[in-house]
Amino acid sequence: MATIKLKLDTRRAKSDGTYPVTFVIALGPSATTISTGVSIRADHWCGEPNKAVLAKCPNARQINAELDDLLFTYSAKLRALETSGKINRMSLRDVKNHILAREVVEQEQTFIEYFQEVIGRKDRSGTIAVYRHTLSKIEQFAAKMKCAADDWRCKDITAEWIRQFESFLKSQGLRTNGIGLHLRNLRAVVNSAIDDELITTYPFRKFKIKKEDTMKRSLPVEDLRVLKDYTCELHQEQYRDMFMLSFYLMGINAIDLFNLTEINNGRIEYRRSKTGHLFSIKIEPEAKAIIDKYRGVKHLLSPADHYTNHKNYTHRMNNTLQQIGPMQRHGQGGKKHRNPLFPKLSSNWARHTWATLAAEIDIPDDTIALALGHSSGHRVTSIYIRRNQKKVDDANRAVINYLNQY
Repeated sequence: MATIKLKLDTRRAKSDGTYPVTFVIALGPSATTISTGVSIRADHWCGEPNKAVLAKCPNARQINAELDDLLFTYSAKLRALETSGKINRMSLRDVKNHILAREVVEQEQTFIEYFQEVIGRKDRSGTIAVYRHTLSKIEQFAAKMKCAADDWRCKDITAEWIRQFESFLKSQGLRTNGIGLHLRNLRAVVNSAIDDELITTYPFRKFKIKKEDTMKRSLPVEDLRVLKDYTCELHQEQYRDMFMLSFYLMGINAIDLFNLTEINNGRIEYRRSKTGHLFSIKIEPEAKAIIDKYRGVKHLLSPADHYTNHKNYTHRMNNTLQQIGPMQRHGQGGKKHRNPLFPKLSSNWARHTWATLAAEIDIPDDTIALALGHSSGHRVTSIYIRRNQKKVDDANRAVINYLNQY
C-alpha cells in the first residue's frame, strides 16, 4: 500500500534559514520525496493533515490551500493506481515519475518560469546577475523569432533551438566567449530540468560550446618596473598604488581588497567572493608600505571607507590606469594631451601579471595554481593548506624579488 504525507525537511537549511516542505511517498519499506516548491521556517511548521503551516507564517492561508490541493491531487492519483492494480507492477521511482509527468502537463510550466526558478536557487549576487543577463537574451531571442517567450516549454529546448539561439547571439555582435557564457548558463538550466524530470532528452549531447583563447592581459616585468616607479600625476598615484598592492597580494581582486578589515599576525585572510576559496596571504614589506599609506578606519584601506560600491572605484581605477604616461598641456588651462604607457591596463592585469612572472622564474604550476586558488581536482583540506602555505609565501616573495631586480 502506498501512502503520501507532508514533511518539513530539516536536514539542511536554505541560505535564508528556511526549510523545504516535501511530500513523502512510501511504497512498502521504501520512500521517496517530491518537492512542493514551498520553504518555511521551522517554527512556522504545523504538520497537521489539513493545515501544514501555522497561521503566523506569511501567506499561511494561501500556502495551506496550495499544499492541500496538491495533496488531494497526488492522493487521488495513488488511489487510482492502487484501484487499477498497476501499482503492484511499479517501482517507487515509476510511481514518482507517473505523478510528476502528469503534473508537469497539468501545470504547463514554461521554460522562462523554470529559468526564473533556477535563478531563485542561486545565492551569489554575481551569479544571479549573469543568469538574468542570459534570461534577457532569451527574451530578446523570442522577440526576434516573433513569438512570446512564455510559449516555450522545457521540452521545446532542442538542439535546433540552441543552434538558432547561438545564431541570434552572433547577430548581436557577441564574440565567441560571450556567446559561450550564455550557452553554458543555458546548459546548466537544461541539466537542472533533466534532474527535475522536466526533460527526457539532452539537447546539448551533440552541441559543442566554442571557446577561444583570450588576449594576454599581463605586463612584462620591465613594464611593471616602469609602472611601479613612474612619477604619476597626483590623482593617478593612488590607483597605481592599488594596482601594485593587488600584485603584491598575488592578484587579489577589487571586491576582496575592498572587504578587507584587518591584518592578523602579518597576514590577511579572506574567502574569495567569486569562488569561496580560502586565502591566507603573508603581507610582504612592499605591500605593508602601501597599506600603511592608505590605512582606513572601517576597512583596511581608506578607499573602501569612501566608496560604497567597489565597482565604481574599479571603473575609475581602470580609466585612470589607462591614462598614466606623459602628459602635455597646450596653453594655460588648455586641453591635456596624453601619451598613455599602457592604454589597455586594468585592475585584473595584476593577477595575470603575477602568474606570468611566477611562471617565468620557474615556480611550479601546482604552486601557482594554489596561490591563485585554482581547483586541483580534489578537496583541499585545512591540513593541505597549512602544508603548502610556505610554498605560496616563498613563491610570492620570489616574484616580488624578481620585480625588484633592476
